[in-house]
Amino acid sequence: MAKFKISGNFIGALVFAFALWGYTSLNDSYITFVEVPLFIELPSDRAIENNVPSLITLELRGSGWDLFNLIFFNSAKICKVDLSTEKNLKDYSISRQEMIKSTEYLTNVETRDVLPTRIDLVTGRILEKKVDVRFVGELATHSDFIFTSEHKIQPQQVRIRGNENIIKDIEHWNTKPFFLKGLTRGSRLKVELSDSLASIIKKDIDFITLTNVIEQKAEIIVENVQLTILGHGSKNIKIQPSTVDVLLKGGLSELEKVDISKINAEITYKDIKNSSSGIIIPKLTSENQDIELELHGIKYLYVVNGKRSLK
Repeated sequence: MAKFKISGNFIGALVFAFALWGYTSLNDSYITFVEVPLFIELPSDRAIENNVPSLITLELRGSGWDLFNLIFFNSAKICKVDLSTEKNLKDYSISRQEMIKSTEYLTNVETRDVLPTRIDLVTGRILEKKVDVRFVGELATHSDFIFTSEHKIQPQQVRIRGNENIIKDIEHWNTKPFFLKGLTRGSRLKVELSDSLASIIKKDIDFITLTNVIEQKAEIIVENVQLTILGHGSKNIKIQPSTVDVLLKGGLSELEKVDISKINAEITYKDIKNSSSGIIIPKLTSENQDIELELHGIKYLYVVNGKRSLK
């Protein structure tokens, strides 16, 4: 089989030919389509009421070099429509020609057309107010860990500004959906606010911080918690046996703080009287609201002729 050896001169010539072809091609004239941001400046007391596009598409003509620089290196290109001195803005249409004239930072290229060719505006009075931030999504710990407090959102409110007819009906502002699983330690998470109405509503913040506390999951059993019957008539009822065991679940440090003398198991006389099945479930309480309580070894109390036995 014949073998061919490619010399360095040949490779150099090939690279030079390709560069020459590219240089020549980029000097030719081309037509292309480029998306640019749309910004509409209104009087200070007016706001847009309907949805308008955040980007428009320009049909541009220019040399390959100029179009290449515009697409890949020009981040300042924009269509800025100035309506700040316009008096009649209740219903207004931005024309094709007005958008073409309002393009900025397009160097050495010709704007031939624009899409859409017209943008209809509906405007109204400005309203500004604060609303609560609502987290949308889910955070989940690893199976061996637990959240020991509610997620904390900072800041808890966002200031929104926009058309009065829209703003007045907004009671809260959502975050973008955010999901994270398998957490094993507390964290401070940066979560972005929704921007679904960015073209008609302005907000003073774009992100919130979501803080959570996570600890290793733990359990302890508190034995012989005295059952207490509350309410008129309770003296005529005897409890046999008179104690229950309570299972406590929570974070390790939270369980260490529990005062077991403050664990209560309570039944009301009204619950017993109104029970048609004879099944009574005691209410378990603790001073610590961040732990879970449940009966251990039994599920309910059973009432028979004014007396109850554990089942």
